[in-house]
Amino acid sequence: MEPILDESSLVPCAMRSPAERIAALAQTLQALDGLGVATVLRSVQDAPDRDLGAGRGLRGWCFDPNTPRDAGRLVANRLSKQPYIDGDGGLFAKAEGARAAEALVDGHQVVGLGLAAMTDAIVVALATDHRTAGGVITVDITYVDDDGQREEHVEVFAFTTAQEVADARQNIIDRVGSYIKKPSEAFRAAVQGSPDLILHPDALNDADQLVEHRWRFAEEGAKLLARYAASEELGPLREWKQKFAVDFAANGRVSFKYRWTCKGEYREGSTEWHIKEGDNTTKRSAARIYFARVEFEGGARIVVLYVGPHPEDGERTLVFNAP
Repeated sequence: MEPILDESSLVPCAMRSPAERIAALAQTLQALDGLGVATVLRSVQDAPDRDLGAGRGLRGWCFDPNTPRDAGRLVANRLSKQPYIDGDGGLFAKAEGARAAEALVDGHQVVGLGLAAMTDAIVVALATDHRTAGGVITVDITYVDDDGQREEHVEVFAFTTAQEVADARQNIIDRVGSYIKKPSEAFRAAVQGSPDLILHPDALNDADQLVEHRWRFAEEGAKLLARYAASEELGPLREWKQKFAVDFAANGRVSFKYRWTCKGEYREGSTEWHIKEGDNTTKRSAARIYFARVEFEGGARIVVLYVGPHPEDGERTLVFNAP
């Protein structure tokens, strides 16, 4: 989990000098480092040059004689890391995927806070005259995709001091510990907790080839299929997109035939069922999870047949035994 800089906080402040604000930011980042948060600071490309006072940006103030030397170097070094949040290939665009998204706070467009709202990331900021300390910020996100327009109101927490980090210590540790897993790890964890969720031996061969902005979808898909395998009441699969933001499709251009022996019982069939994220994009950027619900004596079992980028069109036959 990498902290994101709220670029809207990079404004002049009458209450504190730029040197004081940079020192506080450095201490905040160091406090997060100690809790296992990645030592990278994601920002928009022009963050180093936004005016903090006297017409100078972070880049200039980090090396000002009034700024503590170690604090200035730490912040300057973190700001040099790639990739940036904004731009066609930036992290915000990757989080958008096939959708178009706009993020606003108090009617003003934001990028860092928008990315944090979409990815459940940690936010760091400079205290300002308007926002004198960290706290909860409501981000209004509008998405537009093939299904129309929808709006979300997401609360994110921004940290401006090391003390605020200390006060939220356990929450941060929990979030870092539960941060997005690799798709293969997410599915193996889901199977461990759900005896009726089965992985075909080759199901995860391509799972970690998913582009990283699809990893959260894969993790949510794994959890949802585990709940489905446990016979939790989730409603019709066609309603999963509305309820859980996980899109289900009953058919497509890829099908899996299976021949499955389980505890001496033999079953065969074919499925095109899959959950997905990413349409009208490249095959590598389109995430697909193919699965089947198969009835056995004593109840149904859910078998995951494929996790990864959109596979080549056609039919595949899988033969396997499972517990």
